[in-house]
Amino acid sequence: MRLVLGSGAIAVAGIGGYLGYWFFFNPNTKAISVQAIAIERGEVVKSVPAGGVVQLGNQQSLKVPTSADRAAIVEAIAVSVNSPITEGQILVRLRDPEGQTQVNEQRLQIQKQQLALEEKERAILQAQAALDLAKNDLQIQQQNNSAIRKAESDRDRAQEKIKEQQIELEALQVELESTRDLVKQGYLAANEQRTQEQIFRTTEATLRDYEKNLQQAELDLKNQRLMEQQTLKQLQEKIRIQEIALEDARSAVQTSRRDLEREQINLIKSEQNFEKNSLIRATTTGRVLDINVKEGEVLKQDSILLTIGDPRREEVEIRLTTLQAALVKINQPAIVSAIGLISGSFPGQVKELGKVALEDANTSQSRGGTQSAVKAVVVLNRPSKQLIPGSQVSVEIIIDRQANAIALPPQFIQDSDSKNPYVWVLSDSGTAERREIKLGLVGDTSTEIKTGLEPGEQVVSPPPDGSIEEGMKLMPIIDEQQITNNDNE
Repeated sequence: MRLVLGSGAIAVAGIGGYLGYWFFFNPNTKAISVQAIAIERGEVVKSVPAGGVVQLGNQQSLKVPTSADRAAIVEAIAVSVNSPITEGQILVRLRDPEGQTQVNEQRLQIQKQQLALEEKERAILQAQAALDLAKNDLQIQQQNNSAIRKAESDRDRAQEKIKEQQIELEALQVELESTRDLVKQGYLAANEQRTQEQIFRTTEATLRDYEKNLQQAELDLKNQRLMEQQTLKQLQEKIRIQEIALEDARSAVQTSRRDLEREQINLIKSEQNFEKNSLIRATTTGRVLDINVKEGEVLKQDSILLTIGDPRREEVEIRLTTLQAALVKINQPAIVSAIGLISGSFPGQVKELGKVALEDANTSQSRGGTQSAVKAVVVLNRPSKQLIPGSQVSVEIIIDRQANAIALPPQFIQDSDSKNPYVWVLSDSGTAERREIKLGLVGDTSTEIKTGLEPGEQVVSPPPDGSIEEGMKLMPIIDEQQITNNDNE
């Protein structure tokens, strides 16, 4: 028994010593510190970054419109900074005596043209009255010509009688042919045929008399018409002369009206030039952002008078590279973030996108070469009432997003560019577990994991100076940034 117990004790001591040696000297039993992150659902966003300057809707600087060889004097300023304005409202009055003189001379010329036009219009009335009188004489002559109407009536009656006689003669011809057939067959006596022939000849003679009467009626009608033509020719010639006189009067009026219209157009142009050079009007509804002049100041061409804009619309003009512009579309959402003391982010949309890439002087100077850029405008969904026009802001145009997705920072994904990406998952026993995943949308700060991970699991990344192996003991260090983000949420 002592021998058996001694042998057992020696065996236990040997096995225990081996296990102790393996535990303390095997590297897999030592837990290494690794960065860890808890898997959660969130939004994966892919965006295009840009920067720009805030401006109000239709923001513009109004300048002195006078020509280069004339100076403009500020006569009156009708608004102040931050004053509300409406489109067409007079903002500034400039002194322009030369323009006023030109307008007055043009108005005097129009008065002269109007008097000339009135005189020529009276000539039209006189010519029209003479023409109406000649037409009335012609109408009376045509209505009083009863001889022609009587001759036409006699001719019509003669024609009707001839038609009636022709119809009767045709009927007698048929009856005579029938009688001849019956006589040949012996059904009628010969005297019946002679009677029918006598009636037929009498009807033919009557028809010839009617035809002679028609010839005489047509001759009388022709003579009456010749006399009518001679009488009417004189009246028509008189009418033609009066029509020519009327047409000449109308042509003179049209010429005078064209001259008047030309002078009126010149007046409108003079008034427009005068107003353009003396009255500065608001081109949009909004507010006055800045006033750069004062009353009595003498200004040169292109001097800025004031800046206006519409506070109901805030927008940011940005420049995109051609690669960025290819990803951007109209109405894509965007986030505008303030830079500096003013903080905050404001949602907006892309409302304008250039169709042509132009040379961008800013990027050309900063990068030492010529680079093309595409202009785009992002409009805030609602005015922020915080961003100052002219201030710099950053813009992120969201070109793709995936909501309620399993999102993972890219540093936790291994072999992300290969066909079989994977991650290291912290198992329940505290060891490393290799797990293959399927990637989705690659965002700006995180990547969508379509399959392979579930919310609540912890993923770790290899230490900077080491690697991870399957089954390795791990000591997770939770990402403080994630904890902060969770607390903020």
